[in-house]
Amino acid sequence: MTSDCNVTLDQQPAPSDDFTNQVYFSYAQRQVIAAVLALVSTVGLFGNSLVIIAVVLSKRLHRTTNLFVLNLGLTDLLTCAFLPVQSVAVLSECVSPLLGTVCAFVGFLSVTCLSCSINNLLCIALNRFFLIIKDRSTYRRIYRLRNAVLMMLATWLIPIATVAIPALTGYITLGFDPKDSSCSWVASKSSPNYSYVIFGTCIPLQFTLIIWSYTRVFSFIRRHTKSVAHLEKAAKPRPTTLHVSEVSSRDETKEEPLPRRCQPFKLQYEVTKNLFLVLVLFMICVTPFGVSLALAALDISGTGRALPFTATLLTINSCLNPIIYALKHPHFQIVFRCILRGQFSKIPDRIKFP
Repeated sequence: MTSDCNVTLDQQPAPSDDFTNQVYFSYAQRQVIAAVLALVSTVGLFGNSLVIIAVVLSKRLHRTTNLFVLNLGLTDLLTCAFLPVQSVAVLSECVSPLLGTVCAFVGFLSVTCLSCSINNLLCIALNRFFLIIKDRSTYRRIYRLRNAVLMMLATWLIPIATVAIPALTGYITLGFDPKDSSCSWVASKSSPNYSYVIFGTCIPLQFTLIIWSYTRVFSFIRRHTKSVAHLEKAAKPRPTTLHVSEVSSRDETKEEPLPRRCQPFKLQYEVTKNLFLVLVLFMICVTPFGVSLALAALDISGTGRALPFTATLLTINSCLNPIIYALKHPHFQIVFRCILRGQFSKIPDRIKFP
């Protein structure tokens, strides 16, 4: 990696023109991307901090699923915290020693957090599968606190190993990549196959299991909804000559338990829909970047120009989840409202600190 700007200029007399021709159309494009990254960082830091505070303060949010939501929020928070460094890198056409060192750390963190986010989405999908489809005893056995903590650790340890081992063995070099002015692995000093390593460890197994889990869940919900509709239809009172008091007694014993049994299921259905929306938006944001990265690894002419746009779209996902929770999630909505209004005493099942 180049140690300073002077060496870069000696080796490449017109770096600005070269970068503009290969990746960026103009310096104005760099400025726009840097501004978007700064905006995402600001919104994401606020939103993901709100998610973490909400889960910590409200016992109502102390559910196993929300442990993975909390972990996902922490991942996005770390990503957003270091986006300003990416903004500086985008505006830079040469690298200083300080930027190179910071970029190496930010590059490590960026790749790790991306993989960790996918792993957390997998954990959320599997959790919804066992919670909704399997019996309660099976769910509690699998998702004991110890097991849930081990799952959370695995979502971090596997991505860390995927980045740290190649970096320590010289398979890749982390730092400022002059090809697209970003903090990641330096393409010219790393194995061209590393993109496929990231793809192979993050995409096939995880997304196969995610799609399978949600397909099973929504198929089960559809069957359950039809069954409930049939029961509700069968439970409707028919014309009869019974006394009104007898009809009232029958209604109390036969009709009221049905909605009571259905209400928790409907809540789980709403929560699952919202978490599935999180997955859909993540796939919308990550898929273009994955495609452009694969094409760039194949060294297809012109594909490098798509990387700044798709990478920016990928980072936008880091600030979207809190917005989804605020607009759609029934429990997070209430807690968010209390926190933003400063009404901490009204937080449902609030944790009381000594």
